[in-house]
Amino acid sequence: MGKTGVKLHFIQPGKPNQNAFVESFNGRFRDSCLNHRCFLNLDDAAQVLDQLRKHYNQVRPHSSLSYVPPEFYEKQAARYYQTLGRAYRKKGQYENALKEFKKALQRAPESPWCHFDLAIIYIFLGRDEEARVSAAKCMELAPYITVGMFPKPRCKVDKALFNKFLDAMRKAGFPE
Repeated sequence: MGKTGVKLHFIQPGKPNQNAFVESFNGRFRDSCLNHRCFLNLDDAAQVLDQLRKHYNQVRPHSSLSYVPPEFYEKQAARYYQTLGRAYRKKGQYENALKEFKKALQRAPESPWCHFDLAIIYIFLGRDEEARVSAAKCMELAPYITVGMFPKPRCKVDKALFNKFLDAMRKAGFPE
């Protein structure tokens, strides 16, 4: 028991309903894997179970995520946080933008655009070294991203903000 007063209660033998979560998993696991597979050896079992785990955690639609696979959900969440960060950046709320871009990067660490957005916001915040690191990672993932790929806007765009954006790209180290 200890100082907290917490006591351990074990499941009574023959009473699986005392731990319904484990029994639910065991039933699904038995139905999806064990009932129609014979393992040749321990290595074969480990390989099959690893594939099943990856499918369960990454590919299979989850009811808690509105019946979409976790990988898709993470990408959608990353896009959401990027969009929110860009809105904050446009309003000049750079600290809020930074928080959202970091959330996006956590969900999509191999997205060059997450690193790109971070590089720009770091320049806006005067954090040049962090901007260069983010820009380098962006260029490593997508060497095609350059200052020149952003043509001068023809519509109603704040030209001063657009020029500030291009200057930030140059300062972060993006090529022309």
